[in-house]
Amino acid sequence: MPADTGGCAAIVLGLPEYFTDDVGEKIATSMRTHPAWVVTNSGGLAGFVIVDRRSVRAAEILWVAVAAELRGSGVGTLLLDHVLGDLVKDGLQLVEVKTLRSSRQTDGCGV
Repeated sequence: MPADTGGCAAIVLGLPEYFTDDVGEKIATSMRTHPAWVVTNSGGLAGFVIVDRRSVRAAEILWVAVAAELRGSGVGTLLLDHVLGDLVKDGLQLVEVKTLRSSRQTDGCGV
């Protein structure tokens, strides 16, 4: 469980086009109650994922973000591959991810 909730909040604050100002506190709360993974590089915290394990076989990715300057570099793919691998080893069969479109409708998908 990562201890750097402030670093995760800083990542989302650096992505105002994707996250609202209140998300930093929501992430800190989520990290206290749900499993989380982080990825670091020589510059420090590079990204994070927070998961709500709904059951032995199902989970929802609650939050995922990569530092603005590292977007498109493969860090997010590496992190998600690692998280999904860990979850599959632990019996996961379904992952749900919800995103907010510009129309403010929520979508979900199984992986």
